[in-house]
Amino acid sequence: MNVEIFKCFIASPSDTSEERAIVDTVFSEINKTLGEHLCFRIESKKWENDARPSFGADGQDVINTQLLNEYKIFVGIMWNKFGTPTPRAGSGTEEEFDQAYTRLKDKEDIEIMLYFNDKPESSSSLDLEQVQKIRDFKEKARNLGGLTANYEGVENFQKQLKQHLSDYFISKLGSRSKNPEIIEKSHALQEIVLQKSVSLLLEGRLNDALSFFSNQPIFWVEPTISKTNTLSRDANVNLDNCIKPFDIISSKISHFVKSPPQFGLSSLARHLVKEAWDKGEYWVYLDAKHALANKVNNLIERDASSLGLDEVEVDGIILDSWIATEAGSKKLLKAVCIIFPEKPVIVMQTIDDAKFSEEDKGVKINREFDILYLLALPRGQVRKVVSSYNDEKHIGEDNAVLNKVWGCPR
Repeated sequence: MNVEIFKCFIASPSDTSEERAIVDTVFSEINKTLGEHLCFRIESKKWENDARPSFGADGQDVINTQLLNEYKIFVGIMWNKFGTPTPRAGSGTEEEFDQAYTRLKDKEDIEIMLYFNDKPESSSSLDLEQVQKIRDFKEKARNLGGLTANYEGVENFQKQLKQHLSDYFISKLGSRSKNPEIIEKSHALQEIVLQKSVSLLLEGRLNDALSFFSNQPIFWVEPTISKTNTLSRDANVNLDNCIKPFDIISSKISHFVKSPPQFGLSSLARHLVKEAWDKGEYWVYLDAKHALANKVNNLIERDASSLGLDEVEVDGIILDSWIATEAGSKKLLKAVCIIFPEKPVIVMQTIDDAKFSEEDKGVKINREFDILYLLALPRGQVRKVVSSYNDEKHIGEDNAVLNKVWGCPR
């Protein structure tokens, strides 16, 4: 049987040289294993290896002409540098992506994979303008329907790239194999890939919510969610009153989760959506700041579409950033409850000291809600935050940092 060659173009700025080198190691491993079963070979195309000296409108134009036509896979990689602008795009990498996406839009058989390195870097070495351009590019890719992958360091990139390419080839070529395990896996792979890809996308959205600054470590610490708005000195009482985040989802009861501003309600909302998906449920995330009562159905369709879900049953709704004093807030909540009369609704409410807006005074919601409170982390949980941060990026001895964060020595 003839061996099919898959050319893979590697696009990235100059701060990803290690990743560019490691892709050939990954390709070699895949060729010697899966490639032999499915009769294919994957080969890289890189400007530093495959472009010859020539002339064009500019250097990037020469690369475009020589390398950007004959490939089936596009791998884009970014860390903290966006790259040098060209006459046609914000950087050479962006221009290469634009050409790949144009081919995809024209229904060509091309796979585009974008990877973003989340490994922390010293803030003193960062160019904030470059960092913002990367964020804008990532948002651009998502708005075009892209699912991007985040990785932490070269080893993690190598592992993810190998897994993603293996899934791609099994999905595309699995029917060629005489190996029953590969055939069986290829039949089920589409569902597996969808499950994983949605989970990765939801994880990316959670990480975005957790990110205070792009070079800071990202980690999740279990929040304190209580049936009361105070913590007791009696640990047993606190234990009785507090519930785990996923219990809110699994209870199938509608809730208000209340907290002051900047307590992490949005991060909790994103965490619950991802936890629900990983447990086999689809919960819709709605941002009350950008939602109108008469557009709820459209927003739900857009959320499903952004995750690559065509027909999927909604198991619940999380309404984030809901503030009672905002005009139209109660109408929005009423609309959600009417559209989903049998589904639980979780409202992330930022507490203020005012009543509903004048516009919403006559609006009644026929739904019972249990009330929960997202409380400030107790000292023990704050210690976990400090310790986790120090594990990723040392900022000082745990107790010294804890005392500064807590406000006074204990």
